[in-house]
Amino acid sequence: MWKAIKYILIFYAFQIIGVIPTFFLGSVKESSLLIGLLFSSVLFIVYVLLKKETRPQPGSFTVRPWKILLPCIFVWLAFLLPEFRIIETLDLPDTVFEDIDTESFYSVQGVFAIGILGPIAEELLFRGVVLDSLLHWDRIEGRPWLAVILSAVLFSLAHMNPAQLPATLSMGLFFGWLCYRTGSLLPGIVLHVFNNSLPCIAGMVSAEESRYETMADYFGSPWTEDIAIALSLIVCIECLVVVVGMVDRHFPLKRSACIEYGGTLGDGEGESPK
Repeated sequence: MWKAIKYILIFYAFQIIGVIPTFFLGSVKESSLLIGLLFSSVLFIVYVLLKKETRPQPGSFTVRPWKILLPCIFVWLAFLLPEFRIIETLDLPDTVFEDIDTESFYSVQGVFAIGILGPIAEELLFRGVVLDSLLHWDRIEGRPWLAVILSAVLFSLAHMNPAQLPATLSMGLFFGWLCYRTGSLLPGIVLHVFNNSLPCIAGMVSAEESRYETMADYFGSPWTEDIAIALSLIVCIECLVVVVGMVDRHFPLKRSACIEYGGTLGDGEGESPK
């Protein structure tokens, strides 16, 4: 557990190191922030890959069969509408993006910093180092489901933004479960990159600012919104059943933890490490 906290603090330290020099590069705060996030993500990724106790084996970045990624993507796409409804209903305060002009996020720099490098760094940390540490924590060893839940909670708290809580918690649970069962970081990296890149790219190709205040405005009426959400939930559940079936078939459970101690994951050859 202390190893998990230690590397979360190191992650924050790299973010601070990355952001400080950017204030000398220009007067636009948001653009400087993007450059800082990009720089700090690169630093943390290099640090994790070079350090022996946190460096995953090459097989940790593959998954076989690769086709398992497709239903995982559909699960996440179908869950977006229900997730937006939960966020809209809870109306939690946005403590991070409320006072920031996010227009600069919809750019090539935004795609690289927020959509690609940021997710890779976070997956190496939370589905790699943190989940590994929790799976070997003597207080919960033998209860991998609890390790996955705790890693998801830490992932949510690390974002320090209540408005993102429904999204980060669901991401942490799904990505953590996938990592534990497949012994690979690849599913989480692919889904995380997909999740973060999509709004950045959509903002780049959309010339006009969204005129919709709520989901009901977008769908035209509350009842059409409810139908869309119900259909999305049906598709999400059906795809999730497919994912669970594929995982059970190709990655049978053989032990209480699928991640080797010291940050080295499984070999990704189609079953959990023995």
